[in-house]
Amino acid sequence: EEIKWEPESGTTTIEFLNKKLHNDPEAWETVKKESAEILSLCGKPLQKDKEGNLKTNTGLVFGYIQSGKTLSFTSVSCLAKDNGYRLIIVLGGTSTDLRTQTYSRLEKDLDVSVGQNDWSLYLIDDLKQNTQRLASQIESDLTTRENVPEEYKKTVIITILKHWQNIEFLNSVLKKIDLKKTGT
Repeated sequence: EEIKWEPESGTTTIEFLNKKLHNDPEAWETVKKESAEILSLCGKPLQKDKEGNLKTNTGLVFGYIQSGKTLSFTSVSCLAKDNGYRLIIVLGGTSTDLRTQTYSRLEKDLDVSVGQNDWSLYLIDDLKQNTQRLASQIESDLTTRENVPEEYKKTVIITILKHWQNIEFLNSVLKKIDLKKTGT
């Protein structure tokens, strides 16, 4: 069954691309097109099949060193936010320095450090922290209550080390969260 769909660029994507590529319209269009192509291979968030079950699809995007991965996954993240995704997981390298660098770039590129409240970034760097407490914090950021104004609904980006123990830890956290109403 075909899973491809056509994501639409919204305010988040356009503002990000304008910030990063405003002087290069050709690059702007290329990144926008490639981001849409990548996201179109993911399942449309919260789409159901004929029986009413949520469709799921798992994808992994990777790239070569110094190939523009950070710009690409940040653009894809913005496009995902514009299209109803609420949880994004970034495997930020194989060393703590790379993971921290990735987190810092996301924080800067998405203007999180200057108080924008529509993104919530998590850097998973302590595998001994309380998984229930972390799950509760993430779940609070992912609130889907209808009485919550859109501007207070966050898109969560979790940056972790590309290592089995980190992925296992994050899995144990996510198992504690009801993600049935969350495009991930």
